[in-house]
Amino acid sequence: MTRFAGVYAELLGARMATHDADCWLVNTGWFKGPYGIGERMKIAWTRRLIDAILSGELKKASYQTDSRFGFEIPLHVEGVPSEVLNPVQVWSDKTVYAKKADELAARFIANFKTFERYVDPVILKAGPKSSTAG
Repeated sequence: MTRFAGVYAELLGARMATHDADCWLVNTGWFKGPYGIGERMKIAWTRRLIDAILSGELKKASYQTDSRFGFEIPLHVEGVPSEVLNPVQVWSDKTVYAKKADELAARFIANFKTFERYVDPVILKAGPKSSTAG
């Protein structure tokens, strides 16, 4: 069954390339801390981000790259506080944020080991980086 995961990932990549499709990751969950400490992302901000994606506004934005996960974070989106765009900026304890982010990256890395032999090395190289992953 895991062999098919690699096939489907390649098929998705090929289809996205053929149709010049974009892929966006939008935080609709927690910020300022984990569940129980942080706050839920405001629906108005989520809607504004989706509108910016659909209108093409986000394609024109300036970005910074997250060093751990490799995704790009917009620096500014009209109608969304800039500090909530990058999660580390709103956590009161940056050390706890780094620990939690490293734990998440390590879980991604460990989980993906099941699929490593089925995917292109380029995909493996694009995975998350973690100071705690072995």
